[in-house]
Amino acid sequence: MTPMINGQGADIFFEVLRETPVTTFVSEPLTVSHEVGHLFNGSHVFVNGFDGGLMDQSSTRSSIDFTSKTFHKIRNIPHP
Repeated sequence: MTPMINGQGADIFFEVLRETPVTTFVSEPLTVSHEVGHLFNGSHVFVNGFDGGLMDQSSTRSSIDFTSKTFHKIRNIPHP
C-alpha cells in the first residue's frame, strides 16, 4: 500500500503476502516493484486510465513488467 504522502514511502504488509499464494505474478519482489511504481504515479485504479501490467491488482495481474504507460509516467515525473 502506498499512501498518498507525496511519494515519500510505501508500506508492505507481509502478513497479507503470507496469505496469498506465490505465483508467477504474485511474489514479494513483484509486490515491492508494484508499490515503487505507485511512488512514480503508476495506477491500477481508473483515475487517468489503468496502467496494466505489473501495476494491475495482484488478483488480475497477467504480466510482471511495467507497461509503456507506466514507464512514460516514471520518465516524466518532476524532479525536485
